[in-house]
Amino acid sequence: MASTDLPEYAVTLTVPAEEDIAARFEELVRLMTPIKDIATLLNIPEGQLRVALGTPGNPLRDTYRRVKAEVQLESRKRIIELAHGGEPSAMMQAYRLLKEMEADE
Repeated sequence: MASTDLPEYAVTLTVPAEEDIAARFEELVRLMTPIKDIATLLNIPEGQLRVALGTPGNPLRDTYRRVKAEVQLESRKRIIELAHGGEPSAMMQAYRLLKEMEADE
């Protein structure tokens, strides 16, 4: 191995680390973590993360938006279940969700 060559294990360590960060990012989004806290927990400058999340086509933006939509969908499902069960606050939230849906048409 020449002195400028990376050891064989260096390549195998970088891919799992990137996968770990991606998995951690997705987990944090799923837990509705604010962007500033995601940046801190992942040791990423907040400004860089915000730029990435605001750039169409950026994989982080795509992941953020997909996971956020999935979380919102699960929350809506739970609210509707509770509303069907007669929970007054869930019924109010379900009505608000319906109004938001109508406003988006």
